[in-house]
Amino acid sequence: MSNHCPGCGYDHGLGIGRSWNILLPYAAQSLNQVGTNHRNNHAYRRARRSWAYRLQRCNVLDVPPAEGQRRIFFIRQWGKGKRAYDYGNLVGGFKPLLDMIVDCDLLIDDKPKYCLDYYSQMKSPSGADQVIITLQEVL
Repeated sequence: MSNHCPGCGYDHGLGIGRSWNILLPYAAQSLNQVGTNHRNNHAYRRARRSWAYRLQRCNVLDVPPAEGQRRIFFIRQWGKGKRAYDYGNLVGGFKPLLDMIVDCDLLIDDKPKYCLDYYSQMKSPSGADQVIITLQEVL
């Protein structure tokens, strides 16, 4: 019997080392807002710069640089007057943030060899937009 979740691919059989939680009190954009990382996409570059600034403000540099494979969970919590994104827009909207996490050395690369990424979303209990990131070392 496989340890992989048929819905998201999560592997329950992997050993987990250290874990870190990062709370970013900012709204996550959808792929429709960010666009793609293609040619001179100004919206995508703006989103990357914005996430870089936000990561610095939230002291993510306290997380040690990655030395191997890590799991990363992105949870989008949407606030009042908003709704869930479809899954493609959710994942695509997090791409600039994922790229900045790699640039901060919290992941070696976003290739599956180094990064097991998972995405979910829920209505915010506090009513405020925010992103919760969990990083886990895979043993």
